[in-house]
Amino acid sequence: MARQRYEPSDDTRRQVGLMAGYGLTHDQIAATLGISDETLRKYYRDELRLGVARANAAVAKSLFERATKDKNVIACLFWLKCRGGWRETEILQVEDKRSIKQMSTAELQAIVARGAPHARESNGRGRKTASTGQPRSRG
Repeated sequence: MARQRYEPSDDTRRQVGLMAGYGLTHDQIAATLGISDETLRKYYRDELRLGVARANAAVAKSLFERATKDKNVIACLFWLKCRGGWRETEILQVEDKRSIKQMSTAELQAIVARGAPHARESNGRGRKTASTGQPRSRG
């Protein structure tokens, strides 16, 4: 006896879009509907793709409104780090007669742990550690 052909309904299409947007895996969505992952991808390709895009758009809109209308500093920083190419950096200036260079946090910790006499963490304002929102170089 042959299996009956699967037919998606408007309700299951809406459910798949929402579940994909919420971050459920294809296996989880398929299990919820009682179908295979292959059947899910065959009949719900658009819903899987658009569900994620719609959810991301809704969250981005909410974050943007918090950053711009509510003047939420954390939302502003998050947006700039994720979308504006900003990042936090640790800066170590090693002063010797030859050069001043920047080092990673791991290199910094190793030098400070050894007690190097001319190594110091600085952000230029006399604080011990530095976090600055400098744009990433894209080169």
